[in-house]
Amino acid sequence: MSTLHLPRMYEENRLVLLTRDPWWLFAYWDLRHPIGPPDLPRYIRLYRGGLQGPHFDYPLHPMADSYYLRVPSPSSTYIAQLGHIEQGRFVPWLTSNPAITPRAEASDRWDTAWP
Repeated sequence: MSTLHLPRMYEENRLVLLTRDPWWLFAYWDLRHPIGPPDLPRYIRLYRGGLQGPHFDYPLHPMADSYYLRVPSPSSTYIAQLGHIEQGRFVPWLTSNPAITPRAEASDRWDTAWP
């Protein structure tokens, strides 16, 4: 019987953002071709509320292909971009899907008929 081996990379130029809990997101990415020199400082820029909203930059190790992002606010929508900073300006390579963090507290809704 042969063993199925999954590839480490799919070469799809893709950045995916997933919700872990109210305070953390997880991002992973795949690049079809390396962009710039291998030692080019890379960043994830995380936007709250959309690409025009406030943002936070997370520096990345050059060999990283995933990262956990601590977020400032639960119950918010976030979008990430992977890129580098050139002459003080962020240059995006990939943009993620939106991810919504849940509330940080229990629901105030009580439903006595819930099974």
